[in-house]
Amino acid sequence: PAETADQARRQKLSLMECMEKEMNLAAELQARGYEDALITISQKSVSVMIRNFSGLVQDVSRVKEAVMAQTQCAAEEIKIIPIN
Repeated sequence: PAETADQARRQKLSLMECMEKEMNLAAELQARGYEDALITISQKSVSVMIRNFSGLVQDVSRVKEAVMAQTQCAAEEIKIIPIN
């Protein structure tokens, strides 16, 4: 019925918005010097996987600021996962 189709459209739009944010964040982090960043956005958190990430406080802050600006997630909802 119409309700099911409407719900499917909303879910598709939400998924597309998340994918766009993930791509924009990856590009922004790459522009800031963080190569090979992979971002996944879920309803409750954002995971950011970055190759050769130093983990320095200033780097963590820069990454979290970028994520918060694009997603409106709180800092504690952002997980940074270094990949070495």
